[in-house]
Amino acid sequence: MPPELPEITERLGLNPDSWLKEINNFSSRGYTTVGTVEQLRQFCAAVGKQWNHGLKLIPALE
Repeated sequence: MPPELPEITERLGLNPDSWLKEINNFSSRGYTTVGTVEQLRQFCAAVGKQWNHGLKLIPALE
């Protein structure tokens, strides 16, 4: 990637420290989707799920 390109967490609008903390145990918690609360709601609507588990963890990433 070009060196002038911002870090991926910056481009995604994520706090790097919060992201690292949340992602370290991601798979061991059984989660399959990650994103902001709004992104997760849009994903659930798109795939027809009424899944809310984990939404309380995500605001720390915003």
